[in-house]
Amino acid sequence: MGIYLEVVFKAAAELGEELGETRRFRFGQGMTIGYSPEQQEMILAFLEAKGLFAPDAPEGYLSERGMGDTYCKGNRQPVRRAIAELGAALGETRRFRFGSKITIGYSPEQVEMIVQRARILSKSVGDIKQS
Repeated sequence: MGIYLEVVFKAAAELGEELGETRRFRFGQGMTIGYSPEQQEMILAFLEAKGLFAPDAPEGYLSERGMGDTYCKGNRQPVRRAIAELGAALGETRRFRFGSKITIGYSPEQVEMIVQRARILSKSVGDIKQS
């Protein structure tokens, strides 16, 4: 599966009896638990549902941190407040990979909405860079 063994074992433990019986097999010099193809699919689906996997962020998409770094001199607080206030008005969001982090990514249109709102909410408007 290309996943750290510890992550697989933790997922298997969380799945518990739903996963079914597991067996120990010899892999190389050692013995370890092995999973059937069906069990592997269950573990993979479980990890996907927990958000472990995500595609790279598309061009122009930013995370909360990215907006803070780009528009607010590293201060994420105005961005957080704007996101909270805009709420459902932002529309659908998805999780993407930004470097090694997986978090919510905002489209260029959403970024513009958030940055505009952050400017209004910010006490020191000069701290919010023009987009």
